[in-house]
Amino acid sequence: MIIKKNNCKEEFCIIGGGLVGTLLSIYLAERGIRSEIFEKRPDIRMTDLGEGRSIVMSLSHRGWHALNAVGLKRKIEKISVPKFARMVHHSDGTINTQQYGRKNHALYSVNRRTINSILLNRTEETGLVKIYFDSECSELDLENRKVVFINPKTNRKYLKNYDKIIGADGIFSKVRGAITSAYGSNNGLTMHDYVYKEFTIPPGKDGRYILHENHIHIWPRESCLLVGMPNYNKTFTCTLFYSDKEFQAENIYYGNNLQNFLKSSFPDVVSIIPDFACQFLEKKTSSMFSVKSPAWVYRDNAAIIGDAAHAIVPFYGMGMNIGFEDCTVFNSLIDDFNYDWNKIFSEFFNSRKPETDAIDDLSLENLQHLKHSVNKDFQTRWELERKIWKMYPNYWMPTYVMVAFSSMPFRRIKEISEEQNKVLNQLLINKKIRENLNQKRFFYILAKYMSSYIINIRKIQRYIPKAGKIRNNIFFRFLSFRSGFLNIFI
Repeated sequence: MIIKKNNCKEEFCIIGGGLVGTLLSIYLAERGIRSEIFEKRPDIRMTDLGEGRSIVMSLSHRGWHALNAVGLKRKIEKISVPKFARMVHHSDGTINTQQYGRKNHALYSVNRRTINSILLNRTEETGLVKIYFDSECSELDLENRKVVFINPKTNRKYLKNYDKIIGADGIFSKVRGAITSAYGSNNGLTMHDYVYKEFTIPPGKDGRYILHENHIHIWPRESCLLVGMPNYNKTFTCTLFYSDKEFQAENIYYGNNLQNFLKSSFPDVVSIIPDFACQFLEKKTSSMFSVKSPAWVYRDNAAIIGDAAHAIVPFYGMGMNIGFEDCTVFNSLIDDFNYDWNKIFSEFFNSRKPETDAIDDLSLENLQHLKHSVNKDFQTRWELERKIWKMYPNYWMPTYVMVAFSSMPFRRIKEISEEQNKVLNQLLINKKIRENLNQKRFFYILAKYMSSYIINIRKIQRYIPKAGKIRNNIFFRFLSFRSGFLNIFI
C-alpha cells in the first residue's frame, strides 16, 4: 500500500469495527491518517457471528467501486457468487426469470464474516490502525472529544481523547444518539411492521447447489416474502420477511397452522428443508429498522457514517453498498476541501443526506414490486421496460439497473423512475402493447407509440449514462424513421 503524504496530524476514533468502519480506516490510512477502531463484539475472525445478523450480503457497482479503490476487489471477487437474474417461484409451481440488467450485469453474494475479516486484516496491514475488540462505547462528550469505553466481559472502563470521532456503530448508534441529543432532535430510528427469520438450504446430495446458483430466488406471497441467496459454500441463505401482526391475526403460529401454511405456500422449499416448521419456531425473530437521522455531524468533532446515519430496509440489498459509497464520498471530500474538517463534515452531511433518504424511499417501493412480482401484470411490465431500454439505451434505464449497476445519484434515479413509470403506465393501458409484447413485430408497434413520449424521455436523457451510439443498427434506425425521430439514435 502506498501511503499518501499529508499534513494531517489528527487521530481518528472509529466506533464500530464492522464493514464500513474498517473500510473507512483503510481510506484514512492510505492518506497517512492514524485511527483506532473500537468494536463492542469479540474479534469475528476468532468467534461466531452474533445472532440476528445476515450471513450473506449483496455487492453491486457502488460497493465494488469502493473496494477497488483500496485494492480489494479481486480478493473479494474470488469468494463471491454472481447472480445475474431473479428467479420467481409462483405458488402454482411455475417459475419465471427476470434478468436484472444486461448479460454482464450481476449482483454478487458475499459472506459478511468473510468480507469483514478481509477488511480487518487490511486495516492491520496498514500499520496505522489499532483495533480494540470487546470495547463498547458507554459515554460520549462530543464537546471535549472524550469517549468512555467499557469491556462487557470485565466491566472495566477507560477514557480516551481523540481529535475526530466517527460513529460507524450501526442502527442503534451511540454516536448518533449523542449528536441528535446535542441538537435536541429525534434520533431518526423507525421500526417497521415486517420481521424476518433466516434459514439455510443445504447443498444437494452431490455436494452442489440444490437451486440454480446464479440467481436470487424469491417466493412472493400475499402475506410474506421468501428470498434465497446463494453462498460460496453451495448453500443458500433464505430469509422469510413477514408481518408479525398478520401472522398473529391469522393464528399461523399455532397448532398445525404453521405446518399447513408452509406446505401450501412453499411446497418446493419444504421438500428441501423438511424441518422448515421446526426451524421457523426455533429461529430468532429479528425486527426490521431503518434510520433517517436528522443530524450526522457535530461541528468538526464527530460524524456518523453507514447504518448509523441511514440504515435502510433490505429490499434492494443496497445497505452495504451505500455504506461503502459513504467512504468514497468522504475520501473525495478530503481532497475537495484540503483537510478542512469543518467543511468536510458539513458537506458530507449536506451531499449524502438527500441521497440516502432517496434510496430509503426507493427500497420501500421495491418491497411492493417484490410482493407483486408473482403477478402477470408485473412480469409484463418488467418485459416491456427492458424492451424500451433495448430500443432506447441512451434515453431509458430501468430503476433497478440505475440503483444496482451505476453510480447515478439516488435523487436523480427517483426523479427518472417517476417519469418512466408515467410512460409505462400509459403504454400498458394500450391493448396492442400487451397483446403483441412477445411478437416479432413488437418493436414496430412500440416505436409507433413511443413517438408521443419522446419528449418525456428526452427530458431525463441528460442523466442517463451513455450506452454508446448504435449508428450501425439498421433495424433501430428504421424504427426511428417510422416513428418520426430519425436523429435520436445517431
